[in-house]
Amino acid sequence: KEEKKPRLTFTEFRQKHSKGLKIAVISSGTVLAACLCLYIYGCATVPQGVMGRNIYIEDTNVSGLTFDEALAKVKGKTLLNDCNITVTSNGKTYTIDGLEVGLSARVEDTVDRAMRYGKTGNILIDGFANALQVITRHTVMPSANVNEEILREKLNEFGKLVHGELVEHKLEV
Repeated sequence: KEEKKPRLTFTEFRQKHSKGLKIAVISSGTVLAACLCLYIYGCATVPQGVMGRNIYIEDTNVSGLTFDEALAKVKGKTLLNDCNITVTSNGKTYTIDGLEVGLSARVEDTVDRAMRYGKTGNILIDGFANALQVITRHTVMPSANVNEEILREKLNEFGKLVHGELVEHKLEV
């Protein structure tokens, strides 16, 4: 019969693998310390009165700008430029030209949303959001205006193509 090898005790395991354990503990401690430092930095540097770091409205960088500066910078851009509305139902797709339905951006609302990103008033949550902004980009998509009457007509056309005469529908913008 073969003899089973006795299990290692914790002390024996630690002696046998002490170098690997030290490396794992030091690596874990270093990563934890770096995350903690980034979080503390985020808490200490939550921007007041200006946009946070890495904030974009579509492709326009508005980081560090005041509301008025960001508004001026974004007003010069054509937000929602050449956008179409695509509707799919029962395997059929219908595209509505954004210009036909008066699709445009609500610039002030969009800049306001960008300004409020990561600013809840709770320093712990804001610090976390601010720390994330150091390493990641946040893109704010524009709030939209649309001529609901024309859009409703276009949706009715699509509904008739797919389902025949529509009995009831709902529009959310």
